[in-house]
Amino acid sequence: MRDKLFTGFLVAVLIALLAPQYHAWSQAQGVIPPGVTLAGRAMNGASLAQVEEQLLDLFMRPVAVYYRDRRIILRPEEIGFQVRTRVMVNEARRIGNAFYMTRAFLLYLLGRTPPTRDIPLIVSWDPQRFNAWLTQVAERFDRPPQPPRARTESFTWQPGAAGFVLDKDASVPRIVSALKQVGDQRVAELVVREAPPPPPSFSELARMLQARADAFPGVASIFVRHLDTGEEVNINASDVPYSGMSVMKIPILLAVYAELDTLPEGDLRAWMTETITSTTGAGNYTANRVLSFLGDGDPLAGADKVTQLLHDVGLENSFIVAPYAWEGAIPRIVRTPANQNPRYFTLPDPLIQATAEDMGLLMSMVVNCARGRGTLLAVFPDRLTPEECEDLLRILALNPVTEALLPEGIPHDARYVHKHGYAADTHGDVAAIWGPDGVYVISVFLSTPGEWLVWDLSNTTFIDISRLTWEYFLLRVDPTGENLLSERSE
Repeated sequence: MRDKLFTGFLVAVLIALLAPQYHAWSQAQGVIPPGVTLAGRAMNGASLAQVEEQLLDLFMRPVAVYYRDRRIILRPEEIGFQVRTRVMVNEARRIGNAFYMTRAFLLYLLGRTPPTRDIPLIVSWDPQRFNAWLTQVAERFDRPPQPPRARTESFTWQPGAAGFVLDKDASVPRIVSALKQVGDQRVAELVVREAPPPPPSFSELARMLQARADAFPGVASIFVRHLDTGEEVNINASDVPYSGMSVMKIPILLAVYAELDTLPEGDLRAWMTETITSTTGAGNYTANRVLSFLGDGDPLAGADKVTQLLHDVGLENSFIVAPYAWEGAIPRIVRTPANQNPRYFTLPDPLIQATAEDMGLLMSMVVNCARGRGTLLAVFPDRLTPEECEDLLRILALNPVTEALLPEGIPHDARYVHKHGYAADTHGDVAAIWGPDGVYVISVFLSTPGEWLVWDLSNTTFIDISRLTWEYFLLRVDPTGENLLSERSE
């Protein structure tokens, strides 16, 4: 009993002796308990206001934000950024209860420091203001990607250019992280994504080809069709009549396949082949032999069969009423929407006429037929087969003109078939080309009505139109133009 009383007495004396010292010590600690840090830093403020001032001085300074190499100053208040000082101080005070303070005081008496307890930085911001600020930055610095463009003054393509787009969602954490730093660490790199250039629009090809057609000192018609997408360029191609020339040999040969149940053989195949391969008048002679075959010995009847085939598939502006080099009277006058068009005066041959659109569509039909689809198989399900159309393409591929006209505008190793034709004042060429972005057909007719059409003038026009079209499809595959530039350097 005496021992307990004595012990109690000593404790009371000890408390009485230490109480003034504890009071002085606790008053000196300020509002933050000893050993407790805020955002990793000791706060020595005697009042809440002083602690808040210290925190705000550290974390409410501007941040340097970089959009690539552009420096932007962000003031925290612009996005409603706040340091939640009261919440942090209240958490510190919760830690500093009576037991914690007594223990810290005893450690102080023993010359030791209490273990550190840190209150993490607690912040908030206004999401709407934050997003508005990022939107302003994007509007100011984003560079939208640019598709390839037609340089119509030089007839070249300007490759597309990549753009830069701010990724706002990915940039928010970086900015918030910078706002939580101090001193020189208050720097943020925005997340900027590179946006690849989009492919050129088909209207851009039309704009380029229109400019090239306008540069030709005569009448020019251009028809381009992408077989898979159905996209078309049509420049004076529907309603301008031209002499059909040797381009009409395509439907003449096609009519043979519609007559036969097997692939042509013997003399007939030889005539068909020479019709395409001959560079002299012999090609017209053999074409007339084919017309005679179609007409059971009558070339006029054979010509009518060819015209009927064209009309059956919807090509109403093209016809042939007599064999090549016909010296007799005109068998009949054929009026078409095109040759009744008063806007154009091209002096077309009354015996054999075509439009660029008709011949382009016919070549499209032949290629599609070889691929097992399209108009020819629908209109003639019992008369034509994909094998026959493929055989026609093989014969057309024998055309010996490979370094001029439309073929000269594409790489020499590209697959193509084409058929051309010449008259004194009119030149034409129609081709199917297996291009960088799929198969397309291009049909071009040029005329200087009543005047001799100079070869160099027409040939350079054909080459330019073909080259520009090939390059367009190359840019559809790679809008940056890297393939285009490498191809030009070869």
